[in-house]
Amino acid sequence: MSLQKKLLAIMVGAALSFSASANVDLGANPVVPEKFLKSVTSLPGSSPVTPPVCSAKVDIPFGFSVGNAGSSKYIVLELTGATFTKAFDTADLTGALANYAVSAGGAVGDASVTIEAVATATIGKDDKYTLNLAGATGITLDGSGSPVTVTSTLYETAGDAVSRTNPLPGSQSGTVMEFVDHGVDVGLKALKSARISIAEPTKFDADPTEPANTAIADLSAGIKFNACDANLDAAKPAKINLLVKADAGGFAAFTTGNVGIDACPATPAATYTGVKQAAVTDDEAKFMGLADTDFTTNLCLTPKGTKPMIETSFMCQVTLEGGAFAPSLDLDPVPCGNLQFAGSSDHVNFSTTPTSIRSGAYKQYFRITNPSATEGGVFVTVIADDGERVTFPMDEINGIDEPKLKGGASTKLFSGDAVYDAAMAVASTKNPDFKVKGVGSQKYRVIVRGQFGKNAWDGHTPAVTLLGTETESAIIIQSFHVSKNGNLLNQVK
Repeated sequence: MSLQKKLLAIMVGAALSFSASANVDLGANPVVPEKFLKSVTSLPGSSPVTPPVCSAKVDIPFGFSVGNAGSSKYIVLELTGATFTKAFDTADLTGALANYAVSAGGAVGDASVTIEAVATATIGKDDKYTLNLAGATGITLDGSGSPVTVTSTLYETAGDAVSRTNPLPGSQSGTVMEFVDHGVDVGLKALKSARISIAEPTKFDADPTEPANTAIADLSAGIKFNACDANLDAAKPAKINLLVKADAGGFAAFTTGNVGIDACPATPAATYTGVKQAAVTDDEAKFMGLADTDFTTNLCLTPKGTKPMIETSFMCQVTLEGGAFAPSLDLDPVPCGNLQFAGSSDHVNFSTTPTSIRSGAYKQYFRITNPSATEGGVFVTVIADDGERVTFPMDEINGIDEPKLKGGASTKLFSGDAVYDAAMAVASTKNPDFKVKGVGSQKYRVIVRGQFGKNAWDGHTPAVTLLGTETESAIIIQSFHVSKNGNLLNQVK
């Protein structure tokens, strides 16, 4: 894989049209309702919902045998969350097995109606009829955002139906409509992280097992507009924006022109323009005015090569503008990948002030261990109190002769002063902004990274063998202080 280039594969689609939907089935288990925007207040009382949208129709089992042709039963239909917009019209009941007539109720504003059903052929309990909620009658929602439910109950006589006594077995009931704020689902799933080179943190790690332009994360589901709407064109957003947010400083190694969405080239030479280019700060990248229809693309990261990358997690947030989302709607952020170093790492978060800065300071010593069976290089990163850092192979430290550690081996003890001297020597050419003297408390942090082993937090689960749980293979750094008179040793890690 190119050392300079890796991709973050994105499937960010906005499915803003629908294929014809199946009817809601009260005989199903569970009943699956259709979803509508909360901005919808009613369904048409004179014509069907403009396709392609949900059907707004409900298939209802009779639940009890009506009998042979000429037999009759009485159906009580009851709504919650809505009322009839017009007087109930039996044209909204379909099914070739019966003729229907209003027996009682069903006036404008009612939530129930009693229907006489006269069989035209034998009707069993599993046979169904269909109620069209968006037909000639129409429904008006109660404005609370509560779901709409439909209940169908059979009675033997009109008197029982009106008084709601002696219901026949097999009543059917369920939620047929739900209401959502925006009807947009975002489901993004990161598969793996990109690996930063331990030896050269300004580059990605070379991985000969992966082809160029291998995706470092798969954002699987993308965006799906899943709400029905009687005015689909008005509901459709005019613009989609994408914000990729990193941990503090996570984009500092990149700049505008180095972060884009495209079919990422195999070499780092490309830069991006227009909506394919992100406006980049140290903490985030913004893509404005993306397509308002389905699109699938990659997030391309090209380090600018002058500043080391750091480990960071990415969160992706989509903003919809216009249509039903005017002026705009920010969807919930979702994880969408991360950057991690290759191999394994360990750290010491506290150091004494170097004696070249303060002669009376406590002395500090370190030792590095490779508990794995694999020989590999070791790199040391020193971070000052202001966050500036410098990275170098461990043999830059006075007294350490080899840049690698054999499997199972440890270095000899080396002093904090030697670490500081090596950091300052390397910083003079690699990062002139790095300094410890006069910065904060004049101390520093140390991270060691080995080209071997795996960290537990990096997705590695120790194997359980007949001899017990395996020993972790990640690099280890130990540290201790010696008092000014040399008599007191305090191990700090």
